[in-house]
Amino acid sequence: RSLYEGSSGYAKGGQQITLSWSKLTSKRVGFTIGLNGNRNPLDTRQIGYEVFSPLTLKPVVGAEIPVVPPMSTETNYNNINFEKSFWLTASLQAGGYCELPFNKLKTLKLTGRLTAGALYAKLPELKGTAFTDSTIATFFQNKCSAVGFAYTIGAGLKHSFEEKICLLFNINYAATVDLKFKNVIHPGTINASAIMFQKTMDLKQSVNLLSFSFGVGLQL
Repeated sequence: RSLYEGSSGYAKGGQQITLSWSKLTSKRVGFTIGLNGNRNPLDTRQIGYEVFSPLTLKPVVGAEIPVVPPMSTETNYNNINFEKSFWLTASLQAGGYCELPFNKLKTLKLTGRLTAGALYAKLPELKGTAFTDSTIATFFQNKCSAVGFAYTIGAGLKHSFEEKICLLFNINYAATVDLKFKNVIHPGTINASAIMFQKTMDLKQSVNLLSFSFGVGLQL
């Protein structure tokens, strides 16, 4: 996979916070509104491997006479270091909600939701270096943000152990369309050379989140 493919977010498991409000309009069906935030660290080890291993070094032709043709050599950079960086996302969605009771267990209910709305995503800044005993290479990508359409499919359990308090366990899958991050600065090529350059371009990246949450709810 490529560092700049829309399917390569390089995100690892992180933290999530959720605030939601649900209301039944009938015995089992209603609607819900939810605000979610996620923080996921990047797999900088994999990014470092994609960027620096192996790295092709192309020397510059000098003024030597006779002119020596340039030769490319491959160098494996084992000393790779990236600053910590995180994907940050936040979404506001609304949609349908349902509660299905279990037989003989009046305090335990199966819940389900299907919602849609907007998601904000912050493309993280990347700063990395790699070196050998004779060469050094650097990598930089600026941070950027985008907003797009998102939907969530979720299921869970709701256990009421007091009249106004319940315990909640949820599993959610959220996805977006391709989000467009504008004016992203990054190296023009994954390989490094003696003459480096950067370019600015728009990147498209989809976001897919699978989350597990546990919390407390108030029944008003």
